[in-house]
Amino acid sequence: MTVKLPGSPGVTATIKQPTLFDELSNMKSLMSRPGSTLELITETLIIENFEQDVEEQVEKVMYSDRVDVVDAYLSLPAKDKREIYKQYNEAFGKYGIELKMKNYCTSCGTEDIFNIDLVENFFRSLYAA
Repeated sequence: MTVKLPGSPGVTATIKQPTLFDELSNMKSLMSRPGSTLELITETLIIENFEQDVEEQVEKVMYSDRVDVVDAYLSLPAKDKREIYKQYNEAFGKYGIELKMKNYCTSCGTEDIFNIDLVENFFRSLYAA
C-alpha cells in the first residue's frame, strides 16, 4: 500500500504487513548500527520503502535499503509519521492480526464466527492466574 506524505511533497512510503522474518533480519542488520534502538527498528518494520520524485530525473528515487529507510524515517516530520501509522491501522488493523473463532450453537447447531480481541484475552488470562 502506498501512502503520500502530506508534510513531504513528492515523497511516498510503501507500507506492508511485516513478518517475523522481517523483524529478525532487521534486528540483525540494524542493532549494531549506532543510534538504532529496538523501538526505532520496530517502528520502521512496516515501511518497505520510500520513493521521492526529483524534478531533474525521469524516474523516482527509491530508498529500500533498511539503513536508508531508517534514515529517511528519522528525517520525516511528525505529520508524515502519523499519516503512515494512520494508513497502516486502517489497512491492517491496530495489531495487524485478525483472530477469529468458529463456534456452533448447542441448541440449533447454527455456525457463527467470532472475532477475538487479543488484548482483552491477554488481560483476562492475567486475572485468571
